[in-house]
Formats: sequence, structure tokens, C-alpha cells
Amino acid sequence: TAIRAAVAAVAPAAAWEIGDIGPRSHSVEQLDMLAQEAKLSTTGSPTARLKVLGKAGRMQDAKALALRHWDEVSTNAVRLTGALALPWGSIEREQISPRLRALLEAPATPAAIANVAALMLFAWNRESDAVAAYIAAGRLSEAGIGAAAQLIPKLPPPLPGGELAPDSSGLPLTQHIEPGAKHAMIVMPWGGDRFIFGMPPDLVHRMLRQFSCHILYLHDQSRHFYLRGIPGIGSTYEDTIAAIKDVCARMGASHIHMLGFSGHAFSAINYAIDLGAHSVLAYSPRTSARGDVLEQDRAARRAGTEMRPFIPEQRQDIRARLLSLPAYPPMTIRYGSDCDVDAMHARRLDGIEGVELRPHDGWTGHDSLIASIMRDEFDSDIRQMLAANGVRRS
Repeated sequence: TAIRAAVAAVAPAAAWEIGDIGPRSHSVEQLDMLAQEAKLSTTGSPTARLKVLGKAGRMQDAKALALRHWDEVSTNAVRLTGALALPWGSIEREQISPRLRALLEAPATPAAIANVAALMLFAWNRESDAVAAYIAAGRLSEAGIGAAAQLIPKLPPPLPGGELAPDSSGLPLTQHIEPGAKHAMIVMPWGGDRFIFGMPPDLVHRMLRQFSCHILYLHDQSRHFYLRGIPGIGSTYEDTIAAIKDVCARMGASHIHMLGFSGHAFSAINYAIDLGAHSVLAYSPRTSARGDVLEQDRAARRAGTEMRPFIPEQRQDIRARLLSLPAYPPMTIRYGSDCDVDAMHARRLDGIEGVELRPHDGWTGHDSLIASIMRDEFDSDIRQMLAANGVRRS
């Protein structure tokens, strides 16, 4: 019943208003992108054209292209450009690709739900609970087509008064202040402004607000994994650490806790050490930027190669750093036991005092945070993080 209601709520609204966005000025880089787009307009693939439009900031045009060529365009390119993460409106059905229209109008079977979920991941509507359910469920395709139906009942209810996540709008830091709280949870999103850990910000905020602590969301618009400072907060890593300490002090927070996912969990662990945090919760973290380790991690190899020159040697490898320190925050590492790369990174920290490895048995995917939600362990993950204190090695 819940699934059918969600489909009914989403399908009639699954259309967007596309129109001229009016006069606009362009930087040199944007003009170059426009020139590339013109060249590609007759010869380039829809995916190539979509990437160029996204880089040029032409979101409305990118969205229109994605809807017309859904059968051909790479859905990963759609996600990376954020082309569909725009306000909903109306559009004539004939302007939507036949395959996309079929997805939206399919009966509410588990397979149809999984397919619509993948679409809705790219088209977050802040006001629709049904879409929130689909977006989170869309991250579960690797777990089977029935996963969407399993997750929907586990989503938390809307916050009182319809509270949404703080609007980042390109800001480097947004925050929720909890009166009288002594704990601050610092979140390092993956997915830019539009997503946190691959999920819509409002849904993640709804999940974290129940723990009655301050929440700080950091946003590194430079996409350097927070490791070269955060533009707008600090021009260097060290300046950023000092600024975050000051923000937490002004909020009245005496306990700092870091939450990160994937490559940004690597950053969260480093920040936790340098902030003097009380704990870290890391979902599927990368634990090294060293070349010898990343030889086993094809997905992170390029980013590691690009970032390594800017990361001081003492911060390049989490294992080596922890073993060299007299004190550091305790950390919980969540990962899928059957995800080979994630398991490799996690097990590098096995046996280090204060590091607890908590694998999700049988989970093959990178999304260990979703595994915690699915298995009713997310709340205990967060509560354990908030209860922890710094550790000193013997």
C-alpha cells in the first residue's frame, strides 16, 4: 500500500518546466564550454553534450537534453551535472523520452520501483516524502529489486513544522544549532550541495536531527576533498581547522564528532585528529592516498594521484598516522564485508587500539551507510559515536 501510494504521489508530478532562462553573462571558461557544445551539437553523443552543458552552468538546457535523450544519456553523467536536481514544474509528456515515460507510468512492481528510484535519485523534490523514499531506495539497486520496498518503512517522519536541511546555496558551511547542546556533529558530504552521502540533504538532516546535537555541514566547492582547506572558511588546511574550532566553541560545543563517507571519510579522520575530536564514524572510508595502496583501488587511484602532492606526508596514510600518535579519537569503521576494495581499506586498520571494524556481513556494495539503515543499525552507529571520548594508546 505504501509503495503504491508513493508511486501515485510521484508519477503525476514527474515532469519539469523547461523554458528560456533569460539573458546570462559568461566567463571565459563558460564561453569555451559553449563553443565545445556548439561543436558537439551535431557530432557529439548526448552524454558528451550533457557534460559540457553542466560545466557551462546551463542547467536548464542540460535538464531538457537529459529528458529528451534518457534512452541514450549516461545516468551517471546526469547525476554528476545535477541536471535534474532542479525545481519541478510541468512539461508536455511528448517532450520526455519514451523509455523515461514508460518508467514513470509503469505498474507499481518491485522492478518498476527500483527503476523509478534510480531516476528520482537525480530529481529530488524537497517537498515530497514519496520522492525522498525513492531517492534513498535508488541507492539500493545493488542489493536487489526488493530493497526499495524494504527501505520505505524505515525512513524517519518529517520534522516538526516541515523543517528542512539548512540551505547551503554554495555556502562553505551550514549549521543547525541545538539550544543547550554540548555535542557537535560535523558532516563532510559526498555529492556536493545537492546530495549528502548520495542522498537528498533533507532526508539526511531528518535522520540526524533526532540526536539533539549541533550539526555542521561542510561544503568544499573546490572539490579537493577538504584537504586544501575549504574556500570561504580557511585558505589552508590549518586555517580551516582553526576556524571550525572557533565555530564549535561559539556554539557551546565541548565535544566534536566527525561523520564521513568514502573518500571524504579519509578527510574526516584527518580532521578529527587535528580538531581534537572525540570520535569518528566512517562509512566505507579510504584509508590511504599512497600510490602502493591505491594500486588495489582503481576507483580512487586518479583522485589520489592528483591530491597526493598537496597532502603532507604525515596525513597521507591513516594507519601510519594513528600508529605515530600518542592520542587520537576512537573511530568506528563501517563497510561491506563482501566489497573487496572497502574491506581492504578497513582491514588496514585492524588491530589498532581505539579502531573498531564493524563490517556488514554479506554486503557487496560501497554504500555501507545504506546497509546500516536497512539493518536498523544507523541509530546505534550515531549513538555510539556521540558517546565516545578520545583515546590514548598505551
